[in-house]
Amino acid sequence: MSGIEKHTPTNLDVDLLGDGDNELSTKGLLSPTVQAIDLVLKDILEESEMGIGLLLNTKLDLSSKTVAVIGQGILVGAPMIEYLIQRKASIININIDTKNPKKLIKQADIVISAAGQPGLVDKSWVGPQTILIDAATAESDGGLVGDLDLENLYDSNLICPSPGGIGGLTVMALFYNLLKLHVGI
Repeated sequence: MSGIEKHTPTNLDVDLLGDGDNELSTKGLLSPTVQAIDLVLKDILEESEMGIGLLLNTKLDLSSKTVAVIGQGILVGAPMIEYLIQRKASIININIDTKNPKKLIKQADIVISAAGQPGLVDKSWVGPQTILIDAATAESDGGLVGDLDLENLYDSNLICPSPGGIGGLTVMALFYNLLKLHVGI
């Protein structure tokens, strides 16, 4: 199949990984994992009692927050950075070449980790009030684990772990995008 490019039609691109993702973003769609993280942050920061429909269609203001994103992958890191720019957050972008990432991340109010490195983030990386969202999985000792070292964090950290955290919300967001594209909800 060399020389043949496949393009996902925009109306089928529910995960926003195709060529039309900018067009879909202007229609209010977010990539499913970013949408899941958005919902978690709205729940934590706004303590809102709105229904899920209103939550999905309300923009979160992060202008007073510093957010660190670990990883720059196409599924989480890259779309998360774009989302944070739109929400006016101060952004700390951490990748494999970042010098002294622990010092930088200590400044963050929120850390979103998507590196796929088991147990990467522990209390030496974050403050006691940091909100931690693990959006990665990796195999370790025959099981799935996330980037957070859950045994070595502060009791006061608000944590969305992986596995068992944003996965279910990501699936819900995928179906939301499907319905929005095909039914126009």
